[in-house]
Amino acid sequence: MNTPTLDAVQADFQHWRQHRPYLRSPAPTELRDKVLLLRERHSTAVICKALGITRRMLQIWQGQTALSEPERPEPIEFVVLPPDADAAHHGTRDLQLSLTQASGDQWCLRGDPSVDQLHAFVTALAGGGR
Repeated sequence: MNTPTLDAVQADFQHWRQHRPYLRSPAPTELRDKVLLLRERHSTAVICKALGITRRMLQIWQGQTALSEPERPEPIEFVVLPPDADAAHHGTRDLQLSLTQASGDQWCLRGDPSVDQLHAFVTALAGGGR
């Protein structure tokens, strides 16, 4: 793939942002790859400013391309939460929490979780559940 121009990638980003399915949609892989190719000609600061992305986002994208397919960790399909021993002690609250990480991983928590269950969820989210 030839190195795209900064203007072309900037236009691609604008188009994607206008047509993405929801606000926190992760950038498509093809778009990320174009951004990484820009590093051959432009500094991180120039790329980030022109595209409206953070340095951290760029670092994450670089790290994802550095992993070959066999080395990628297996995704967690379902996180088993511990039983709620205090279920009778708190009222019914219907929580619905959906998160999308920069990596594209999507997490969802629904129901009436206890503190222990929330802790287990956050631990899994941080990678401790793998």
